[in-house]
Amino acid sequence: MHLPAENFSGHNHFERSAHLVENIIYSDERILLINDDSLTTNAIQPESIDLIVTSPPYNVDIQYNSHRDDLSYSEYLEFTRAWMTRGFDFLKDDGRFCLNIPLDKNKGG
Repeated sequence: MHLPAENFSGHNHFERSAHLVENIIYSDERILLINDDSLTTNAIQPESIDLIVTSPPYNVDIQYNSHRDDLSYSEYLEFTRAWMTRGFDFLKDDGRFCLNIPLDKNKGG
C-alpha cells in the first residue's frame, strides 16, 4: 500500500505505532510503503491513499504462511468483498486501484 507522507507529522511519522515501523518497506519525504493486512491495519487514514497495487490470494490453493487459499466460493467472495471495500475506503476520491489478475492456471496460463 502506498501512504503519502503528508498523512504523518514530520519525521515523527515512524513513531505512529510500533506495528507500522515493523512493516515499513520504503520511506522518503513523499512516499511511505508498508506491508500490512488491509483488513486489520489501523495505520492508514480513510481517503488518504493515491494508489493501491495489489495481488491478493486468488483461492487457487497456494500455500501461504498467513492465509488459507482454499476457501469455499462463498467464503472467498466474502473475503474479497471485505478487502476490496477496505481498499476503496482508503483511497482518495481520485485514487487508483490496480488489481493484478493472473493467467488462468486451469487453461494453461
